[in-house]
Amino acid sequence: MKIMNKIQTHGKLFWLLLIPLLLAIISASNFNVGMGLLFPISLLLLVSLIIPLKKLGVNSRGIALGSLLLAFFACAIFVKDEETLRLNALKKEDPISYLAEIKTDKPKLWSREARVMAPDDYLASLEKTDPIKWIDELKALKPDEYSEREVELEGLRKTFAAEAKQDRIRQIETLKAAALSIPASDYAANIKAYKDLSKLAPDNQDYKDKISSYEAKQKDARTKAAKCGKDNYFDAFFYGKEYVKRNLKAPSTAKFGPYRNSTVQHYTGCKFIVKGYVDSQNSFGAMLRSNYSVTLTPSGQSWALLDIQIQ
Repeated sequence: MKIMNKIQTHGKLFWLLLIPLLLAIISASNFNVGMGLLFPISLLLLVSLIIPLKKLGVNSRGIALGSLLLAFFACAIFVKDEETLRLNALKKEDPISYLAEIKTDKPKLWSREARVMAPDDYLASLEKTDPIKWIDELKALKPDEYSEREVELEGLRKTFAAEAKQDRIRQIETLKAAALSIPASDYAANIKAYKDLSKLAPDNQDYKDKISSYEAKQKDARTKAAKCGKDNYFDAFFYGKEYVKRNLKAPSTAKFGPYRNSTVQHYTGCKFIVKGYVDSQNSFGAMLRSNYSVTLTPSGQSWALLDIQIQ
């Protein structure tokens, strides 16, 4: 009875904090047990959404809904797919088969697991693929063996480091040659090429500048491409009028013909030709009507003028 009284008194704390926390702890140690407990708790909370169970501390639908969502989340963070569950079971039953299975399909996982479960195999693999890291790991995992061969191993480290430096230089030269052969208009390929170079030579500011330049050009090209469709005819009309105004004697007096009485034509190469008329004052203050033709193209956030004729 004392427990029930405490639950009724502190129902909000019990259902919104204690229950989700308890489910999370149980799910972390045994997910199946956690899901088994979640089912009856969920049923109880679903009932309380209709009929608040005040005796159980669920005094409102808000507490019931909040606790239900938190309980599902507490279990969901520990959900594992069938493949992960199978591998976990195999790891316990047959560690050798487990390591053999993940070595090809999950090399990063194999490295982490083999370092603990099969350090000899892990070191043998590193010696072939990454000799410098092999020396570091040998020092960490087998300090006695490292101490006995320290002079030899540190000599090897210098040799491996020099070879690695030469390999990196050759890779950089190969990638630079490949990058120079890429057309300047192929922004994506250039960005990838200079990012690869930047990984090999992170201190080279020129590569970073190239990446920034091509990314800006790529963004501008995408913006321009987005403006090349029929949906942008009115934008072309608007900017066309702005360029006409700049060429008038008295731009503040300009009165343009409406969009419906004008024409906007789209040509390949993302060119738009806007034709219409404008009434404005001449040098003597008289209102005159002029016909105009403006050729323009999208450029960044604005439009670039290619040609303008006012008659």
